[in-house]
Amino acid sequence: MKTTDLTLTTEEAKEMNGDCSPCGSDDNLPKYPWGTSLYLSDVVLKKMGMNELPAVGSKMMLMAEVTVTGMSKREDQKGVDQTVDMQMTSLGLEPKAEAQPDRSEGRAERMYPTMLTS
Repeated sequence: MKTTDLTLTTEEAKEMNGDCSPCGSDDNLPKYPWGTSLYLSDVVLKKMGMNELPAVGSKMMLMAEVTVTGMSKREDQKGVDQTVDMQMTSLGLEPKAEAQPDRSEGRAERMYPTMLTS
C-alpha cells in the first residue's frame, strides 16, 4: 500500500489558517490539513477488538474500505476546489511493522553485492 505524507509546509499552513487569524508563532500552525484526523469511539474500538489503547505518539497502519458518499467541484476567482466525502465501512488497524529487508535478491547478491555486479 502506497502512502503519501500529508504534512503541511509552513506556507501551506499559513494559507490554510488564513491571514486574519494571528497564531503567534509557526509552532501554533496546523501540521496537517483539516479533515485528515480520525476519531475512533469506544463502540468502534470494541468492534475492532482493541482492549488496550496504544500509547500517544505510537505509529500504526490503517487500512479502510470506504464508500464514496459525495463529491463536489467548485470554481471561484482563486481557482478550483475539489472534495470527496467517504464513509468508512470496514477498518483495520495494527501497530506499524518495522522495515523488512528486501528479499527480492538472492542471498549471494545481498552478501556480495559489488563482486556480482562488476
